[in-house]
Amino acid sequence: MESDVVKKTVTTTSPKETRALGYALASSLRGGDVVLLSGTLGAGKTCLVSGLAEGMRVQSPVSSPTFTLLHTHEPQDKDGLFLHHMDVYRLQDADAFLHLGFYDLITENAVLFIEWGCQVREVLPDDVVEIRLEQVSDDVEEDNCRHVTLLAPSSKANRFLKAFDVWEACRCIAGDIDLSCSSCNVETGDSSKETP
Repeated sequence: MESDVVKKTVTTTSPKETRALGYALASSLRGGDVVLLSGTLGAGKTCLVSGLAEGMRVQSPVSSPTFTLLHTHEPQDKDGLFLHHMDVYRLQDADAFLHLGFYDLITENAVLFIEWGCQVREVLPDDVVEIRLEQVSDDVEEDNCRHVTLLAPSSKANRFLKAFDVWEACRCIAGDIDLSCSSCNVETGDSSKETP
């Protein structure tokens, strides 16, 4: 990751809110983005990607790629981005990632989300974004609460921070979020263009 990293943490209080945060993040994505997802088993990584896929308007529903390693979701719109969703927990090392050709998934017409991505970090581009999910408490009543931390290189931070801000301001449920909501007072801009 680039040396200049911007960090922001929010707390979701239900799987619905975690999915909604993923939905909001869809507006921040550009072709070629690589996002690492870290967190223990059950932390909500696949839940976040499920909301993201809804926001990206991909064709197939999201499920965990734990045993297949990779699920590719095609866009519904001809100008949309492909979503490559990986789980590299079972890979022996970063060399296996390269040997299996997964590096070739980093293209201008797709985004790559990698669960347990820190295991292959050394062979990825410098400007990856990391999202960490962690349970707030072991208490059963707070079991659905998650701290979600964004670690974004300064070259990409603004657009990801805007998506976090939209989610925080609206707290809308996945599928109903309005990314241009006037009460948010945050504009995410045209998703086809890079935000400086």
